[in-house]
Amino acid sequence: MNDHKAISPLENAQERIRLGRFTFDCMDLDQVMERLSEFLQNDHLNTFAFVSRNTLITASEDPHLSDYLRRLDAGVMTETEILEAAGITGGRVFEETVGHDYFERIFWRIVRDGLGVFLLCEDEPSCARLKNYLGETFPGIRIVGHTGQTEGSGVDSDHLLNLINSVNPEIIITGLNGNRQNLFMIQNQNKVLGKIWVNLGQSPHLLEAVDLKESWLTRRRIKRYFSDIFVENE
Repeated sequence: MNDHKAISPLENAQERIRLGRFTFDCMDLDQVMERLSEFLQNDHLNTFAFVSRNTLITASEDPHLSDYLRRLDAGVMTETEILEAAGITGGRVFEETVGHDYFERIFWRIVRDGLGVFLLCEDEPSCARLKNYLGETFPGIRIVGHTGQTEGSGVDSDHLLNLINSVNPEIIITGLNGNRQNLFMIQNQNKVLGKIWVNLGQSPHLLEAVDLKESWLTRRRIKRYFSDIFVENE
């Protein structure tokens, strides 16, 4: 039987995705779900990220985000261009990335288990868009709190910590756009109650879904800089 999601020899041979100084576990969807189940049993906040090209470019320029990616507990790629740069051009992981399967299954798992979600966004309009999108796309999702008043926009860290911890969410979501929310979480990770910090990583698929499309200039910059930094010249 021809299984188009069978693991390719290259994908099977490399258990890690290596891009510059960053390395990530090369996990298929079932392995990711198993890892997230483990995180839900832990007594501390684990980190999970949807890694985009923009994530990698930004991290290469910001030491805080760079350190965050190196310490990441688990992550998946949101763009096939990242896998191709790592030498993965087919197989199960590649196909599941093409279909955005990771995002769909993770959020349906959140709905199924009734996990409380807190949205920490860059600004209030982004928060409203993300909340509406998740509610319409994943009916039954339990959003227990949200704010677009991030540190650096006139709100102090104690206020944000109180907002999050007062509702004791299992999942804290950041990273739809901008980086202030991510920097806040990096600086306060040990103080935040919860099981999993999910960083959306400014995924192009998600940005388009919530009608926050990147400009052609931004897409051009990402394509050029990603190639310069992470794609080896033949």
